[in-house]
Amino acid sequence: MEGITLCVGLAAAALVLLLPPRYGILVFLAVLLCYPDYLRIMVFGCTVSAGRLVVITLLTRCLLDEQLRHGFRWTKLDTLVIAADAVYMLAFCCNHADSLTAGIKYQSGAMVDTTFAYFASRLIINDRAVLVRLVKAAAIVLVIMAFLGAFEAVTTISPYKGLLKYHFYADRSLGIVLFQDQEVLVGHGHEARLGFFRAQGPHGHPIIFGASFVLFLPLVWKLFSHTRWKSLRAPVCGAIVVGGASSVSSTPFTGVFAVLAGLAFERFERWGKQLFVLFILSCVFLEFYTDRPHFYYVFLGRLSIQPNTGYARGRLIDEALKHFPEYWLTGYGSDPGWGQEVSGTTFTDVTVNYVALAVKHGVFGLLAYLAIVFNLLFSLWRKYRRSVETFDRNICWALIVSIAVTVVLDLGVTPFGVLPSLYSIVFGIGGSVTSPDFNRQYVLSDTPDLLAASAA
Repeated sequence: MEGITLCVGLAAAALVLLLPPRYGILVFLAVLLCYPDYLRIMVFGCTVSAGRLVVITLLTRCLLDEQLRHGFRWTKLDTLVIAADAVYMLAFCCNHADSLTAGIKYQSGAMVDTTFAYFASRLIINDRAVLVRLVKAAAIVLVIMAFLGAFEAVTTISPYKGLLKYHFYADRSLGIVLFQDQEVLVGHGHEARLGFFRAQGPHGHPIIFGASFVLFLPLVWKLFSHTRWKSLRAPVCGAIVVGGASSVSSTPFTGVFAVLAGLAFERFERWGKQLFVLFILSCVFLEFYTDRPHFYYVFLGRLSIQPNTGYARGRLIDEALKHFPEYWLTGYGSDPGWGQEVSGTTFTDVTVNYVALAVKHGVFGLLAYLAIVFNLLFSLWRKYRRSVETFDRNICWALIVSIAVTVVLDLGVTPFGVLPSLYSIVFGIGGSVTSPDFNRQYVLSDTPDLLAASAA
């Protein structure tokens, strides 16, 4: 399969070089959503997926494009992204001083998945028409994946099923394979749940497969109303929901619920502060007046299809708080050894991203990630309140919901495989939309032509 992965990656990279960047990012997105990330090759001692080949080519193509370079304006969010990478790399070097070269290679691969995807999106998504084209392409691919996922959930038959035996295994002797690595997690077979089988799709893991649908659902719902495809908005979004549900996983289910709540909340956004205060008071009440150990057990248990999985996440948070003095500065850098206490296993299944970030990179790694997320949310909120055009307000609200969904998903999974890249694309879109240069080449008199271009 190494030869096929190399051919797919090179063919997609060639398309990226031949096409304008606004179409190249569509190729990158299609590769992420359709080709298994666990099929990798070794290049100079580094693991390379088809998606990594494509995003490296795409970002290089963007940097060579004079128009994109001159139209790019550096923002605070870009600084936070680079600062987060520096924090992660420093923590990695501290924890893997005995295998420094291997550690740098490992973390550099993670930077390709995230930072390269982020800046490619920042450079390319510079106006409404390009954004709408990306959302339409994502919708087409997700609808196809949804049909495959639904069929797999009923029959266990999938065109990707036979590829799992070829998935990449890292050399554990290097000492840098962490407790929550995709090389360990993919290909667990089809677990039966609620009368269906948990579809894995091309990603080899049901939670990652389901979460890939949820991220783009708000954008499809909001932006399809501004295209000629607006009559297809409901069936397309319905198919995307079915695709997420085909994983039969609590995390995507919770993500869909968060999307529906976020879209509905727009009508009551003026009550946001009051509802936030009410939420905090509810947490305080649950902490002191329920029979559960802590308030988060209630939320995690109620939002899980199988309550025991929610309780396991609650115990994981308990262990993270108990051992905080041991890892707060640079993290453990390896399995923290909480497996027996959390789930009775020999390895620690860290299924909460916030805990994983702290355990991997220390408290500064966690704060760096949260700074990116909340900077985006506040920037999009300010732009939403200041925008006068319905189109701009819909874009901002859809992105607010999508990024809020990542906050919810992070409570149920540590992103791996394609999910970090999908996160980074959404973050990059948010960074572009909040940039002063977004849609810069248009003035108000050009708006009708812009809408026509978006609908094409």
